Amino acid sequence: MTARRASDPPPEDPAWERVLPMQLRAGDLVLDRGEEWEIVGHVESMRSGKAVRVSMQRPGRPETHRQEIWPAHEGVRVRRASST
Repeated sequence: MTARRASDPPPEDPAWERVLPMQLRAGDLVLDRGEEWEIVGHVESMRSGKAVRVSMQRPGRPETHRQEIWPAHEGVRVRRASST
């Protein structure tokens, strides 16, 4: 049995899915270190496609804006923005 990381939501929660960082879109909510973050900018590839940089902030709190870099091959837990 594989141990779950503390930052992962419960596996039975259908609202969260695991995607590659290049599949992130503005408005998506990402679970990072146990907190929800909103993707607020475009996703860009770095290091010949081996890493991905995104701009994100806590939902509704622009003062928490930061950039994050993830390895392109690692899955990220995401809840997609609803399209209306």
